[in-house]
Amino acid sequence: MNKDGKVSFDEFKKVVEKYRTGDAALKRIFDSYDHDKDGYVDAKELVKEFDLNKDNKVSYDEFKKVMKKFKGHDEDTLKARFAALDKDKSGTLDAVELLAEFDLNKDGKVSFDEFKNVISKYKQGDAALKKRFDSYDHNKDGHLDAAELLHEFDLNKDGKVSFDEFKKVWTKFH
Repeated sequence: MNKDGKVSFDEFKKVVEKYRTGDAALKRIFDSYDHDKDGYVDAKELVKEFDLNKDNKVSYDEFKKVMKKFKGHDEDTLKARFAALDKDKSGTLDAVELLAEFDLNKDGKVSFDEFKNVISKYKQGDAALKKRFDSYDHNKDGHLDAAELLHEFDLNKDGKVSFDEFKKVWTKFH
C-alpha cells in the first residue's frame, strides 16, 4: 500500500479486512432479518433467522451456520460466545438469550449499528491473522516481499499467479 515493495502486517490486515463482510452486505442481511421493516430486529425476527429447523430454539449448529455467513468467524470464538449466551446451559438458545447478544442497549430490539457491532466481535482476531502473515514471512523480517508472496500464491510454481491460484489461497482466510 505504501509502494515500498514489501507488505507489512498492517497492510496485509487492511487488504484482508477489505474482503470480509462489509457494511453494505451486512445491511442487506440485517434488512432481510427485519421482517416488519421497522428498522429494527426484535427477538421473534432474530430467532426466526437462527432457528433453521423451526423448533423455537437455536442449537449451536444453527448458530454456527448463520454466523458463518459473516466472513472471518473462527470456531473457538463461536463456541465461546454460544456457551456464554446459553445461560440455562440447555445446549440451545431461546429468544431472550439470543436477543441478549445483539441488543446492546437493552431496549428489546436490535438496530443495524448494534447488529454490526456484534458481528464485528466475531471476526477473526489479529492473533489468527498475524499467525497467517508470519507463516508467509519466511525471512522473518516483519514484511512480505514479492518472492514470499509469489511463493505462497504461485501454486504451480510457473512464476505467475492465476486467478484460480489466488482464489485457492485467498479462501483460506475465510
